[in-house]
Amino acid sequence: MRKKILSIFLVLCMVVTLLPVGAFADSTPTSGKCGENLTWKLDGDGTLTISGTGAMEDYDYLNDYYAPWMDFLASIEKVVISKGVTSIGNDAFQSCYNLRNVTIPDSVTSIGGSAFRGCDITSLKIPDGVKYIGPCAFSDCELETINIPNGLAVLDGCVFSGCWRLKQITIPNSVTKIEGGAFQRSGLESIVIPKSVTSIGGGVFQECNYLSSVTLPSSIKTISDSAFLACESLTNIVIPDGIVKIGDSAFYHCKALNSITIPASVKSIGDLAFNGCDALKDVYYLGTNEQWQEIENIGHINYALQNSTIHFRNAHTHSYKNGKCTICGAADPNYKPAPKAPELKITTSAGKPQIYWSAVNGATKYWVYRSTDGKKFSYYDSTKKTSYTNKSTSVGTTYYYKVKAVAVVDGKNHTSDFSITKGILCKPAAPTVSINRSNGKPKLSWKAVSGATKYWIYRSTDGKKFKYWDSTTRTSYTNSGAASGTKYYYRVKAVAVVNGKNVASANSSTKSLLTSLAKPSVSITTSNGKPKVTWKAVTGADKYYIYRSTDGKTFSYWDSTTKTTYINSGAKKNTKYYYKVKAVCASNSNANSAQSSAVSIKATK
Repeated sequence: MRKKILSIFLVLCMVVTLLPVGAFADSTPTSGKCGENLTWKLDGDGTLTISGTGAMEDYDYLNDYYAPWMDFLASIEKVVISKGVTSIGNDAFQSCYNLRNVTIPDSVTSIGGSAFRGCDITSLKIPDGVKYIGPCAFSDCELETINIPNGLAVLDGCVFSGCWRLKQITIPNSVTKIEGGAFQRSGLESIVIPKSVTSIGGGVFQECNYLSSVTLPSSIKTISDSAFLACESLTNIVIPDGIVKIGDSAFYHCKALNSITIPASVKSIGDLAFNGCDALKDVYYLGTNEQWQEIENIGHINYALQNSTIHFRNAHTHSYKNGKCTICGAADPNYKPAPKAPELKITTSAGKPQIYWSAVNGATKYWVYRSTDGKKFSYYDSTKKTSYTNKSTSVGTTYYYKVKAVAVVDGKNHTSDFSITKGILCKPAAPTVSINRSNGKPKLSWKAVSGATKYWIYRSTDGKKFKYWDSTTRTSYTNSGAASGTKYYYRVKAVAVVNGKNVASANSSTKSLLTSLAKPSVSITTSNGKPKVTWKAVTGADKYYIYRSTDGKTFSYWDSTTKTTYINSGAKKNTKYYYKVKAVCASNSNANSAQSSAVSIKATK
């Protein structure tokens, strides 16, 4: 019996091994749950969509608890997280090595540890509402640009480690702590740590081979162990006053480091802190020889430091830049801080270029520079406002602008750097359009626009999809072909012709009108003493409604006719009657005309 059971088992194993892989793959679900109120779905185009409300489940690769889309790692190219999702779970998209596009909504406040580790993402916008980003969340990604949300307090450990394409990043003032290895082995070329940061972890910039510029704040008290280990492009660094300790191996093997400034506040230099810094020649110490000798552990395996020339306080010539000595960080007593460059934006006002910016602290005026080729700029004008409209321009010409903020100190101008360049094509102003009816048809009117030689009419029947409809050289346009009873929407562009090319304005505001039949033009006389109303046939009308009044104010429906005349045979002798006529479309009451003007006459018989 045992042999029979074993034989059956072996046969089943052979059958299973002979089944094609697709037999399993086809049964693998491509949708399901990923949180208490969240679902996921993978489309055939490689888009993974997370929908619902609330938090995503946390996963744990180390303990074989995988995200449910684990079987499709190679297929996932895009992740869309819908609004309502509040968190991205730990290890959620780890190792999705073809994932290049991610959309994170404003509802997300938390991104779990290793959430995107090892993905192929090159650019990502993180909403400012995100308050937590876990360890290794983006480590080993292909990131080139990413923002740190303004509101995040802690940059967790290894969060951007191994992001070798990441050259620049801005740390917002909300960050107070940077954990160990946060940027380890990244491609950073420069970094400014804001004053809000009070702690940086071990190995935070370790092996950042391209890092050549570092600005440290005085708010941190310790440069942690291995903080800048093997940063091979770092040539000099100024340690700010207030730092007390330089940790073990802090600058180990920074082989290009040739000078360093150490403040008198430093009381301890760790083991191997500068070992392997073979290019180190000058140490600028902002204290006395006696204070230098009191620094704890200074000689322990720090041969590069021992072999350097120590320049004690006031023993060197200051080299000032932007108010500080580039060697020791001492303040320039004659420095007059220039304002920051304005953050320039551009639009048009009545077709003319208008540049604008936020007020710059310390600036009392702004200098405007202009160019027509984007290369050669000349001073153009000055303003004390935070916007400037360039009225002297020619339609069809592209103008480029730069602005400097100017502070006046002791009667002297201190200017900022140039703002970024902004350019715009000078166009005619957009027409100001009005609309009314002309014989029941839409009639657009506007004033002539300076420089315009013609006007383009755009039409829509839903107010959304506009198409070019017609052109005119006049300042009005009647859409005579408009169907009765239809609501039409219109926009108009003013067009100048410059060197044989059309230069069109922006669209006017949208105007709309429900079309109708033309109201009849009515006359009145008597026929055998009875009122006789006459009018010309109205195109599209099937019949006409007659309205009557005896006081010329209150009109009531009286009768209907398909003719173009009406005799009120029941009128009383010596009574004055007033009449109005309406053209009627039998198939569409919305197309009925307005009532005609009133006419009146006295019945004589």
